[in-house]
Amino acid sequence: MPDQPGSPPAPPAAPDAGLGGQARAFAALAAPMVVSRLGVAAFGIADGVMLARHSTQQLAVHGLAEPLMGRVMEVAMMMVGAGLALAAQARAEGGERARAVGAVWHNALLLSLALGVVGLLAGLLGGPLLRALGQPPDLLVPTAQVLVILGLGAAPALVGLVCGGLLEALGQPLRVAAAVVLANVLNGALNQWFIYGGAGVPALGAVGAAWSTCIVRMGLARVLLAMLWWMAGRDAYALRGRFGAPQWRAGADQRRRGWAGA
Repeated sequence: MPDQPGSPPAPPAAPDAGLGGQARAFAALAAPMVVSRLGVAAFGIADGVMLARHSTQQLAVHGLAEPLMGRVMEVAMMMVGAGLALAAQARAEGGERARAVGAVWHNALLLSLALGVVGLLAGLLGGPLLRALGQPPDLLVPTAQVLVILGLGAAPALVGLVCGGLLEALGQPLRVAAAVVLANVLNGALNQWFIYGGAGVPALGAVGAAWSTCIVRMGLARVLLAMLWWMAGRDAYALRGRFGAPQWRAGADQRRRGWAGA
């Protein structure tokens, strides 16, 4: 059952005068965020472990593709994520100012889609770059395929990061942690199927692991988007509010933070 749209946003908890109370409040926010970050890292670890069981050649493909696309994604993630602190600030101020949360989210989503195109271009250019660097043909072809697939998943990955970061800024880190844990379970199941083959699917190795990652990123982005779209207090935060040129111009500070982070 969806949350009630008219529910007011929960105000931040008043700080406890005691150190123990502050530590408990901090842990309640930090622990789910640690789980989420570990869960994101677990995607790549699971891919590497399962590919090592398949063959060292496929593990080498993964080891060649992941650092190239990973560095591109790290820069893009900082660009879209650094400005989300403004959403937490607007929520803390409350009142009419809380409606700025929606504009921050919309700006970050637009930037995510634009940078997703950059990620796709990086994936498409990965093959020619590796060829120019003299990589052996037996690694070059599958690595180029993996880079293109990871490029297709760049925009969903960035959208998921933005939505997860906003949920955390709005005091909902446990929801994000639960979604990331479930995404890891799905990634492991798809890896088992795509890497080793079965049920009519050939053994795809590193290409299969890349497809698994791409599919899971798309699913996770949709789940986190839905959480924000239906969350209580969405009207107070203007999450479904209109967005246009004035809001984009007002997001200049948000984008400057992103550039600094990148």
